Amino acid sequence: MGALGWAIISDVSPKRSAGMNGAIFNTFGSVAGIVTPIVIGYMVQSMGSFNGALIYVALNAAGAFISYAFIVGELRRPDDEPPVTDTDTAVPHVASGSL
Repeated sequence: MGALGWAIISDVSPKRSAGMNGAIFNTFGSVAGIVTPIVIGYMVQSMGSFNGALIYVALNAAGAFISYAFIVGELRRPDDEPPVTDTDTAVPHVASGSL
């Protein structure tokens, strides 16, 4: 899932802020890399097995999948032009008062 996140960040970030968006994404990934082992360590110590930790990781992955599938929506760069459809090119638009 991490590689998918980097692909989406590089594809949809505005061209002028792609570096900043990548840095923010990397910061949250690094924080998760620090916090997750601590949380799992406490879970294993209190439960005596890795079962709770495996469920925690599985629920986290399921939440990421659901977010990408249903919450994120259409992915496109905000500074790109919207896609042209057939109805956009059928009749040329003339601004009023320009003749």
